[in-house]
Amino acid sequence: MNKHRETALMKQLFESDEPVERKLSPEKAQSADVKRLELDEKKFRYLVNEDAMATEKTAEGIRKFAADIAKLEKFVASKDQLMNRH
Repeated sequence: MNKHRETALMKQLFESDEPVERKLSPEKAQSADVKRLELDEKKFRYLVNEDAMATEKTAEGIRKFAADIAKLEKFVASKDQLMNRH
């Protein structure tokens, strides 16, 4: 999603008075009949590699997280420099 659409969507949601139906809850999750997967690392890696979207989204998340860390480090360094000047 691009930034313009993201901003427009957030504005639309913020300005809306429409009720939002809750779809997820801890209670529903606990009572759901979901088969538990027993995975070791080898099985997990195989399943992730078989799912292109999982692989791409995981990689995208890691790249964005790393970029955010770099931004945060620059921000903290700039604040540290300002604090040390005074």
